[in-house]
Amino acid sequence: MGPTWDPTFSDMTLEIRNFLQAAGIAALAAHPVAIDVPMLLQDYLAGRVRIEAPAAAANEQSDASHPNDLYFLQLGGRTVAVQPVRGVIAAGVSPFMEAYYGFFNLDRIHAAAATVMANPAISALVLLMDTPGGSVLGLRAAADALLNLQSIRPRLEVISYSQRLNASAGMYLSAAAGSIHASPGAYIGSIGTIASLSDMSGLYAKIGIEKRVYTADSALKGLGSGQITEAHDAHMREMVQTYSDEFKGWMSARRGLGPDAMQGQAWEARLAPAGLADSVSIPTFEEFLAAML
Repeated sequence: MGPTWDPTFSDMTLEIRNFLQAAGIAALAAHPVAIDVPMLLQDYLAGRVRIEAPAAAANEQSDASHPNDLYFLQLGGRTVAVQPVRGVIAAGVSPFMEAYYGFFNLDRIHAAAATVMANPAISALVLLMDTPGGSVLGLRAAADALLNLQSIRPRLEVISYSQRLNASAGMYLSAAAGSIHASPGAYIGSIGTIASLSDMSGLYAKIGIEKRVYTADSALKGLGSGQITEAHDAHMREMVQTYSDEFKGWMSARRGLGPDAMQGQAWEARLAPAGLADSVSIPTFEEFLAAML
């Protein structure tokens, strides 16, 4: 089992947890390891960069109850499925977290793949990306669902398009598509892995709270719940390196990226290295659909 956030339910920790949830990072606190774009994700969580609010985006599809719902378009006699990927990517997050705290439930990718698989009239699946990245948990399985869909239906087009932001875990997911496209001015890239643990033992000591974590014959069981030990540090470093190697191997195999393009950088799409996007010329999603499909 991966690391979990396991606070002591004192009044203070409940207040801290409520603050974290209000800031929209409760799901990330539960999943310490994340493939993300560090500066962008931190700015997003601090409110300096915002993903489009659900109410503002809802007019893009009249028959959907949530802006991340799969919807369908009729274009020149073709049926096209559009799966928006808006917000911080995480598997299994609730509709409440999606609607009010800016997350994207990765389980939607599996549902979209199943829906498209079952309907041969659908000729294309478009991933409409607007994400700063997110958790690694469940990410490879979602990408594999897209690969499996294309394997079974080789004539189906699976396309990724970003008008504003597609970073890190979003790029990982996009690499499972047959092609990746971005608008001029979009921000893309950030191939890298980051994780964090917070040691609050000093804070507890200053305010007179003594916290003890008990575990039997398991040096890593208390990971993230108290003072960071050498064993915790070594484990996190190994885990991050494992995910980083897998991420970079995936992007190298799928998109032909070299090491210099995978140091965590993000670019304005027109300045991005070859491989991060197949085209960067169409400014709006509507124009992109008209031109590509």
